Amino acid sequence: ALIFTVGTMVSEVSKVLMVLVIILLAFSTALACVGTDQAVFADFGAALKSLSQLMLNLDPPVFDLSSQAAAIFLVAFVLVSVIGVLNILIAQLNETYDRLSDLTRGYATLHRAQIAVELESYLSVRYRKTVWDSLHLDEPLEFEGGYKGPSGGIQALEPVSVILHPKYIPDRSIWCKGDASPQLPWPETDNKTVDGVLAGESDNQEA
Repeated sequence: ALIFTVGTMVSEVSKVLMVLVIILLAFSTALACVGTDQAVFADFGAALKSLSQLMLNLDPPVFDLSSQAAAIFLVAFVLVSVIGVLNILIAQLNETYDRLSDLTRGYATLHRAQIAVELESYLSVRYRKTVWDSLHLDEPLEFEGGYKGPSGGIQALEPVSVILHPKYIPDRSIWCKGDASPQLPWPETDNKTVDGVLAGESDNQEA
């Protein structure tokens, strides 16, 4: 769950960082093309280095704002990158973490299933067939003693906590054993019993 959360947050951050890099390259190109006499904007490399230092606050150089065009580009860069995009990045991290903290277990389970399916594709068909045969998915499931249900699943017993729950209804369906044959008709059901079961389900659903 932790790895999935960190991976999702890194994916979200990479999108913002990509936009930030594009903005940095655009303003570096603009300041290099202005043609000021400042050494910090002498060429594209110098402008890129100066703006990077300004954005990261790593010993930024002293800028001479005598050139009106350079001053406009520099102020616009500070407003867009330092104040705008970085604050958006912080807000997005908070929003992503809050969203994932509530659904981490579900997302982690889906991610684990995706990895399992992807790893299964690397196995040979012969080995996969051996695993499938060991699951016995073609055998019918046993609902109760002597009664076989449909196939294609794995039987799991209900935990005691579910059975002891006050809203638990033991038999939601009425099962009639045997084949559906006119010579062996199913026994007639008691409508009062059926109505009582349905009424109990309705009361539990309303509760």
